[in-house]
Amino acid sequence: MQATANWYHNAILKIFNKEISWMNDTIKVMLVTDGYTPDKIAHQYKSQVTGEATGTGYTAGGATLTSKTANIDNVTGVFTLDAADSVWVNTTLSNVKYAVIYDDSHSNDALLGYIELDVAVSPLNQNIAIEWHADGVFSITLGGGTV
Repeated sequence: MQATANWYHNAILKIFNKEISWMNDTIKVMLVTDGYTPDKIAHQYKSQVTGEATGTGYTAGGATLTSKTANIDNVTGVFTLDAADSVWVNTTLSNVKYAVIYDDSHSNDALLGYIELDVAVSPLNQNIAIEWHADGVFSITLGGGTV
């Protein structure tokens, strides 16, 4: 199944302003239905995300990311934020289309990014696993800029 990763634009600013710490804060991923319409520019906080999935085997607020890392590959110039895969066991949900990553330690649960599935899924008593890409949960290719 195809999936596309997206940053919420204000997440980068919040990271550079030291409002979000990938390594020290509680970062979570929650599952959201196809009723949500992401807005990368306007959405900044979890309260702006509608349609969190509900059902058997899923706890509101999602799962905490564990084994988080932050690395830079100095050869390729790629900065990577990664974590252990996220798993929900024996889950029954309807129309899951997004996995939204947010900072649960932030006072307003600041949004970091989201993964969009190419089609909504409705697992029936199945395990759901988010196997984060080999490039990490998020990655940024570092390059030159204007001085």
